[in-house]
Amino acid sequence: MKAGDNADIPSMEDTKAVIGYLLKSTASTQKILVAMLSELITTEIKSDTIRPQMENIILTKREPVFNNSVMIGRAGMVRISITLSRACKLLAYVNNSGSYLNQAGELAAECLYVFDVPLNPNDALNIALEFDDADIKTATIKMIRLQEIR
Repeated sequence: MKAGDNADIPSMEDTKAVIGYLLKSTASTQKILVAMLSELITTEIKSDTIRPQMENIILTKREPVFNNSVMIGRAGMVRISITLSRACKLLAYVNNSGSYLNQAGELAAECLYVFDVPLNPNDALNIALEFDDADIKTATIKMIRLQEIR
């Protein structure tokens, strides 16, 4: 081997310095990524002021599901995951203007549905069920979960 053949191989001290730098930059990169992810991930919306219980909620036709409307601090979406005891249509009220979810089709009983509702800051969201109440006057939300999607 000629003397110049090892010129491209860094010394052990240089290697340690590079590894040390990469470890330090990786730790700061991880902190940056964690901060970014905390801004981008979904977070659970849960408050006793919205609803004290989120399971086995018995409602009459068009009765608001939430005691107080759901609001988020900045533009984003609220993800609603819901399972019902009987076939119902789901109405979403944003600032008291109602519209059907699921293209106004009935949600089947005992199935899990997930809806994303876009909201601006200070928009108020509430939902209600619509169903044929000729025979049975109530419907049960077996489970409902709310998440803020940023």
